[in-house]
Amino acid sequence: MLNICRALMGNPRLLLLDEPTLGLDPQNAKRLVNALQQIRQERPVGILVAEQSGLIARAFPERVILMVGGEIVFDGPLAQATEEGKLIEIIP
Repeated sequence: MLNICRALMGNPRLLLLDEPTLGLDPQNAKRLVNALQQIRQERPVGILVAEQSGLIARAFPERVILMVGGEIVFDGPLAQATEEGKLIEIIP
């Protein structure tokens, strides 16, 4: 959370996060997701998240890019990925 706050001090147009929930217990992971959603509502900043957790994908359903073995296998909204069965095995 501190690193995200420091990054936001520079008023970036894009916030890049690599596995922000890695190592967090479920309660703190949810708190982090809630904080990111609040940032999206209050600031004009894009958020790009590289994450394996389904929690993040569900929190930002506008666009999901799914990579398997280094190749993009899906690019679109979360609802479409779910409908097409792209996320069944990957997102718990």
